[in-house]
Amino acid sequence: MGDFNARVGQNHACWKKALGRHGIGKENSNDTLLLPLSTQHQLTITNSVFQMANKYKATWMHLRSQHWYLIDYIIVGQRKLKHVKVTRAMRGADYWSYHRLLRCRV
Repeated sequence: MGDFNARVGQNHACWKKALGRHGIGKENSNDTLLLPLSTQHQLTITNSVFQMANKYKATWMHLRSQHWYLIDYIIVGQRKLKHVKVTRAMRGADYWSYHRLLRCRV
């Protein structure tokens, strides 16, 4: 567990095993910590595996730009990926926040 504040982006061609085809946004400098670590330990970022609207992927909104980003991840071993049904951000109806809870159905 760790708090990398990484944005891994959409570069599936470079990180085929660690990153799925459906990432969002651009990467930042902290992705250089998370993606090699995931590749080294044979882990996959499940948020980028499933095709869905960006509003169900983004987990944090930048205060000044008002853009939503994906900075929270559920990471599983590559052999266990077949057991993951969906990973998505939960949009709350009762309150408003700059963060969204991430849910993974196994």
